[in-house]
Amino acid sequence: MKRLHALLLLVFLVAGTTNISAQRELTEGSVTIGITELEISDPQAASMLPMFKSSTMKLDFNDAKSLMTMDMMSGMMKVRVLLDNKTNATTMLMDMMGQKTMTNISAEEAAKAKTENKNKNPLEDAPFDLDITYDKSDTKEILGHKCHKAIFNIKPKDEEDAKKMEKVDFSITAYVTKDIKYPQAMLDSYKEQMGADIKLTEFPLEFSIKFDDGENKGKLTLAAKEINKSVENSTFKLDTTGYEEMSIEDMMKKNGAGF
Repeated sequence: MKRLHALLLLVFLVAGTTNISAQRELTEGSVTIGITELEISDPQAASMLPMFKSSTMKLDFNDAKSLMTMDMMSGMMKVRVLLDNKTNATTMLMDMMGQKTMTNISAEEAAKAKTENKNKNPLEDAPFDLDITYDKSDTKEILGHKCHKAIFNIKPKDEEDAKKMEKVDFSITAYVTKDIKYPQAMLDSYKEQMGADIKLTEFPLEFSIKFDDGENKGKLTLAAKEINKSVENSTFKLDTTGYEEMSIEDMMKKNGAGF
């Protein structure tokens, strides 16, 4: 089921960068997502859950810049990605238990990536097909925003994986709203870097994953904890003191994310 684990990661990474249509555009502010429920039946894995439950993902944005901050394991791991919405220039800072690395992608490099990814679908090489359906009769209010249910329909492309998944009680659902919209410039820059977007058309304020493969079962729920309608300009001034600059490839290898 290794491909299934990769599937989950991709869903969460892409969900925050999809093309969002909205009734009211929030062009400046912040959204903080946190883990509200985390359970697993495996005793060894369960013993490690407390350090993950405090993990958060925060997006600060205005019309000029966007900052994604992922804070994990009670601050032991922290990743910040700063994007210039107009030039697509990007700075990534990774602090993995005191090992600090930094990588910069210039406007020129971003433009090259845009050309290389033109008309490319980021899910084309994914090991699954993904579709999303909506149940607008299933609603809930999250931090004052009316949301309705979105169901992720996933089918592995590999025949063997598809047969295995048929034996697993597995689901991904979300509650999405039309009330919030990322700045269009930021969305465009992500789409230019990654290729075509997937099919989630509204802003997710809650995600839930459930699985039961007969041996292990668990549940993960992430939900918006705080939404602000303004952000200080100083938020986008990163302190890079003590960070070692390197290429994105070398950074991933050093921090154990290389393949």
